[in-house]
Amino acid sequence: MIYELLGIGPASEEKVEELAAFGRVFELYQEREFATAEALLKELVFIRPAPIYKMYLDRLAIYKALPPPSDWDGTFSMTHK
Repeated sequence: MIYELLGIGPASEEKVEELAAFGRVFELYQEREFATAEALLKELVFIRPAPIYKMYLDRLAIYKALPPPSDWDGTFSMTHK
């Protein structure tokens, strides 16, 4: 697991909703529902253009063009630094 520090104290209702929406994007990503994940992620980018959202948009574009193999386990192999 990877953790990200989001702030000090309780999260706002908006932040909780954003994190839940990204959790749904990640589930869709792992389920290979790339177009649906991309559409939801674009909504999140409109709210807050976070670097992780850009990273996943890039990955989704790759997987939409070149779908991963049927035994894909949800991981992404970096091809450049």
